Amino acid sequence: MPLVKKVTLLLCVALIVILAVATFMEPIWGTELVTRYIYHSIPFCMVWGGVAMLTLWILYKQRIWKRMPLFLLHCSFILILLGSLMTFLTGKQGSIHLRVGMSAFQYIEDETNLTKTLPFTLKLDTFKVEHYPGTELPSDYVSIITCRSLRDSTLIHRKISMNNVSDYQGYRFYQSSYDEDKEGSWLRVNHDPWGMSITYAGYVLLFISMAVVLCQRWNLFYKVLVVITFLLICLFQFKVRNNPMIPILVSPWFGLHLSFIFLSYSLLVLIFLNGILGLSYAKYAECLMNLSRKLLFPATFLLGLGIFIGAIWANESWGRYWAWDPKEVWALITFMVYSLPFHSESFPNFRHPGFFHIYMVVSILTVLMTYLGVNAFLGGIHSYG
Repeated sequence: MPLVKKVTLLLCVALIVILAVATFMEPIWGTELVTRYIYHSIPFCMVWGGVAMLTLWILYKQRIWKRMPLFLLHCSFILILLGSLMTFLTGKQGSIHLRVGMSAFQYIEDETNLTKTLPFTLKLDTFKVEHYPGTELPSDYVSIITCRSLRDSTLIHRKISMNNVSDYQGYRFYQSSYDEDKEGSWLRVNHDPWGMSITYAGYVLLFISMAVVLCQRWNLFYKVLVVITFLLICLFQFKVRNNPMIPILVSPWFGLHLSFIFLSYSLLVLIFLNGILGLSYAKYAECLMNLSRKLLFPATFLLGLGIFIGAIWANESWGRYWAWDPKEVWALITFMVYSLPFHSESFPNFRHPGFFHIYMVVSILTVLMTYLGVNAFLGGIHSYG
């Protein structure tokens, strides 16, 4: 068993290093090459698969099902990985261009750049850009389409706009862009019935298991934290509704995503400061380590919730819940880095206050890279204009 744990740790470290290196290679190689030769490569998938299989083996040998919330928490990650694999193997993404009054039944697939046929036709009835009252700032892009089944000629009308997805016969359509004359619309096409269903099941299991784990540790600290989280969500939702924003941000998921991430980073900064104190005052190191552990649970869980809520938001807006954008990748790296100290039974070094505090002080670099470094050095789709 110790060998299995060491191999699992090495694979996790290898994943973190590969992910970090890939984000710096993207500006040099380009997004397409990095995606093809790293993120979608067989060796990279095998490393993820190795981590998943070894984790299942460790869970079995440690009989962790006797601690059901933790068992379900780990199973949720396995389920999310399985969903991602199914999306990679069976999911299809592409784009379709429609002009007002014209019909189309084919789309261009992203991966192959080949034309694929839909089991129905789409006709663009109207397209319009909506604006905030009294301004020229766009608030939404709206396509009204008619879907006609090729089997029985059934006609169904659909409205597609930013953060408003249309689903028809297993295909999902998302507003992407439009022609300069505003007489044409570009839609994203997604056909992923298996991968998305499995991934969303993993998200639901993740949310439930995290809630149960936190409830088991329910005390005054966590009650106060819940109240603060609720207030932040209300604040960000109010901001979304009452301040003109680019259409992609006008979503209820935005407030949830931002509030969870913001609160998580705040707690991780407190853990960093606590680590400085622990290294400065040795006689209080163990007491401060216990305090950091108490903070680490909600900090990491909130980060995980923020990441996966962001994935749901992305799927409702862009038609894909994960794009390997540098901001997404570094958020995942941060989550993985801060998840390792939970496994002190498997990795005894985390039981020692000195090592624990050093690890927490160094780990803040991943937060800084995610929050500031990505925008400064790497860019990506999270750099909104």
